[in-house]
Amino acid sequence: MIRHAFVLKNVILAAAVAGAALHSGAAWAQNYPNKPIRYIVADGPGGGADTIGRILAAGLTKELGVQVVVENHAGAAGNIGMEVAVKGAPDGYTMVEPSSSHTANVNIYKDLKYDLLNDFVPVTQISSLPMAVVVNPKLNVNTMAELLALARSKPGSLNFGSMGVGSVPWVATGLLESMAKIKLEHIGYKGGGAAMIAIVSGEIDVYLAPIAPALGQIKQGKLKALAVTSTKRSPILPDVPTIAESGVPGYELVIWHGLMMPKGTPKDIVNKVHAASVKVLTTPEVVERLNTLAFVPVGSTPDEFAAFIRADIAKQASVLKGANIQPQ
Repeated sequence: MIRHAFVLKNVILAAAVAGAALHSGAAWAQNYPNKPIRYIVADGPGGGADTIGRILAAGLTKELGVQVVVENHAGAAGNIGMEVAVKGAPDGYTMVEPSSSHTANVNIYKDLKYDLLNDFVPVTQISSLPMAVVVNPKLNVNTMAELLALARSKPGSLNFGSMGVGSVPWVATGLLESMAKIKLEHIGYKGGGAAMIAIVSGEIDVYLAPIAPALGQIKQGKLKALAVTSTKRSPILPDVPTIAESGVPGYELVIWHGLMMPKGTPKDIVNKVHAASVKVLTTPEVVERLNTLAFVPVGSTPDEFAAFIRADIAKQASVLKGANIQPQ
């Protein structure tokens, strides 16, 4: 009888402690935030990731009522920024903006000092940036169907440019080759600017280019945009069909940016940041600004973002495996 009373007492005590912890966690989230928040961008100032980060950070500053301060940590294909973020306390005062570069890194590097899926909590996918399949007018193809037919009739005779093995345009082209059953020859460049010069000059035949830097050349007729890599047409190129519409059903690969927090960040805080982020991303002025830069705001749920990351890793892994590229 005494033993049963002792066990019952311990059960009641454990329940009380759990209840107190739950109440404390809820109160903590209720008082959050009460000091500035770090927003880590794993890239240097002035790039696409930095632009996205500053737009969202400014909106979150307004919605959360505290300063959200952008910190740029560039280097090692974005890995340095993630290494800084993974050391942040899981208290809601550290945020990090991963991108499609980081799903590539999962497949390219063997000894990363962070685990993208297990060391961070997804908050939301911020944006999607489709690429455009552009060709030089000298190629004399006017549609994606014509390009695919030409590539199939002469396997390996057409070439494409990218910023090197593992870059998003390289992966996107590899996925297209696999799904459309075509073969293109790869020419690597040191950056997107060099690849753009090569496609405009006719040095390469095909380039899956981020839309924003290619837009001026498309409008001037120096390049032809045959399709976009997203599942929906781009607001900035509404008359250009998707690859999926153009004979390769199910195709999608985009440049993306998202928001994550260190693992262990309380769920109530993650939910609060998610709600604030979605509010920012759906305001007309933010939508217009992002669309002008060719970005499409997303604002997915944490679960949707986690599933998106897993799918992107799998796509990139399949392309690297098909090209027999081993992790470094």
